[in-house]
Amino acid sequence: MYCLPSNRAASTRHPNEKIRRRFLCRSNGAGYWNPRLSAAGLARRAVGPVPDITARLLYSGIHASVRRTAPKTQNPLPRTDETLIAGGKLYLNDCVGCHGEPDKPPSDFGATFYPPAPQFPRVGTKYSEAEVLWVAKHGIRRTGMAAQGSTYSDSQLWSLAEFIGHLPNLPPHVAEGIQQNAAK
Repeated sequence: MYCLPSNRAASTRHPNEKIRRRFLCRSNGAGYWNPRLSAAGLARRAVGPVPDITARLLYSGIHASVRRTAPKTQNPLPRTDETLIAGGKLYLNDCVGCHGEPDKPPSDFGATFYPPAPQFPRVGTKYSEAEVLWVAKHGIRRTGMAAQGSTYSDSQLWSLAEFIGHLPNLPPHVAEGIQQNAAK
């Protein structure tokens, strides 16, 4: 296949005539226009779903960046039910809108982000508690995850990280304690 400007390209009126000529190719004597390479073709594809290879590439880049920059520290809070309940209260107050509520359907709002917000109650997380803390504290650039470091203390974020680390397998008495505290 080789690309040449042809009489067909010159006869058509197109706003991006130079670009169109570049991609009007001759293959076996037949000229054709490749819409995937045009501005209109890219616009059509941007509206549709993200291809799997693109999504995997974006997620692997985010994960690599978080793992590289997050500190390798341990949670200083005691691993008690009270810590989980405190983190659960924060999660129910501020995170369920995007990440979903335990024992409920996934968040429709979280699916509108690019990339979509992970639904922790359904799939859990692959991050360590220190990495979850780092993401909550600093946010992730060019996504819907904003930095929360100026809003919450480190101890609150550690309790939130521990809670997220226990999703989707919360002990029943912790889930009940969170629901009781949320009702008050």
